[in-house]
Amino acid sequence: MNCHWIYYFIFQSLVFTATNIKSLHQINALSNVRRIDNLTINPEGNPITKFTLWRMYLLFRLAHFALKKINDVEITAGDIVNAEKLFGPISHITTSQMPQSRLLSLLGETSGQSDKVIVSDQSFS
Repeated sequence: MNCHWIYYFIFQSLVFTATNIKSLHQINALSNVRRIDNLTINPEGNPITKFTLWRMYLLFRLAHFALKKINDVEITAGDIVNAEKLFGPISHITTSQMPQSRLLSLLGETSGQSDKVIVSDQSFS
């Protein structure tokens, strides 16, 4: 896996070259990174880039990063709105029908502190 981190004073970029990224599930794993401003997934060696909606899914799934560029193309506010319109309803349906324990495991919220916050939120409902 050829993964290169490039540090700037303000921006952090992640570049994937020939890493065989081929599924949306692999993109989900990027949500565990602390910060990404610019992301490049080179088409050569990464079959995911052949999917029509990979970029939109990436924007939706990594919205919390406020990405600035994907593959050297600037992200617009319209791109973010469109990604949310496309994947938001699907996400809402799947998460609203999922047991809380399964949802927590998918979100990686297994620490005691996260559990306390969720329990206290439920007590105010």
